[in-house]
Amino acid sequence: MYSPEIVARRERALFLQSPPAGVLQPQLVFPDRRLPRYSVADCRAWTDRLGDEPRPLINEEKRFVYGEGLLCQIDAVHFLERYCMIDQEGHGLIPIYPLWESQQFMLDRLARLEVQRVEERSPDGLLLNILKIRQVGITTLGVALVCHRIFTQPYIRALVGSDIESQAGYLFRIAERLFRHLPWWLAPDQTGYNKNRELMLATGSELRTAWGKSTRGALQEVGGKKGNIERGRTYSTFHISELATWDNPDQLDSALLPGIPVYRDTLGLLESTAELSDDWWHKHWQASARTVGRFRNLFIAAYAVPSKYSLAPPDRWEPLETTKAWVEKAERESPQWCLGQTIHPTLAQQYWYETTRAFYEAKNKLSAFLKEYP
Repeated sequence: MYSPEIVARRERALFLQSPPAGVLQPQLVFPDRRLPRYSVADCRAWTDRLGDEPRPLINEEKRFVYGEGLLCQIDAVHFLERYCMIDQEGHGLIPIYPLWESQQFMLDRLARLEVQRVEERSPDGLLLNILKIRQVGITTLGVALVCHRIFTQPYIRALVGSDIESQAGYLFRIAERLFRHLPWWLAPDQTGYNKNRELMLATGSELRTAWGKSTRGALQEVGGKKGNIERGRTYSTFHISELATWDNPDQLDSALLPGIPVYRDTLGLLESTAELSDDWWHKHWQASARTVGRFRNLFIAAYAVPSKYSLAPPDRWEPLETTKAWVEKAERESPQWCLGQTIHPTLAQQYWYETTRAFYEAKNKLSAFLKEYP
């Protein structure tokens, strides 16, 4: 779904499968056994042409809708580029594309892990830890990837969660906004809805929210103690955020994670900034770094997002020794985290680093700076 190689394999498989009786066969619509690919601009033009309300379609329109539906099933990037609308940091709706560098690193990491799973003949899916800086679009992209699964696949049980109810509700509202702005011909019918808590679709797929301090629902039904997040339920798709600030993240080990199926289409995302040495998030990250368990790691540092963290320096500005050390560290360590790419921070990036660090140091908050911008 994320690697072009895997997408191509899935496309070929579509034309080799024998669909159930009564289901349209792709080879009858596309005899050349290839799905037509329209540009982003062309897809937006088609979306405008098809309008905002359901109506009978002519054959040419049916062909476009059918092909796009199939492509969105097998190609997450195709879906994100053309049909995902997000809130631009409180300034109105925009397409999620173009992505920030941080978001592209996340997609590329998933693509490489997807290929690795296939090459290793692993039965497992994609489980990723994302250690990150603030405000680089990882939460939004993570929710969008969860939505891609539930909007385009049947019988997907998905979860978005955080430490407290308000933050979990925020994640749900991202998903709800994505759903409400899908084209009518791509959106599955809604069969159930509970504000900030659950969305149920006619395809059998559903999205629920949970938070670390919750004891509602299934937790009480099975006699669980406070904080047993979603114990007794199985989710093949999930995004959990802000793990470093949870009061009791150990509940994930005894409640949520044991129920995650070992299945090639499983998608699980854990993301957070850093907080304390030797806390749950730190230990989980270290275990995954040693390839212990099912999760793998992605680290997104400030140097990897120049479009977000740069500031034009004054003329003849010279960086301090601490800034030069940061540059050397970025050049040394970036290939490990930036998929082999060596990052050479620009003067604008260096000036942002130096002035932001100085601001925190002036308030005796250097530790906060190192946590927020590791």
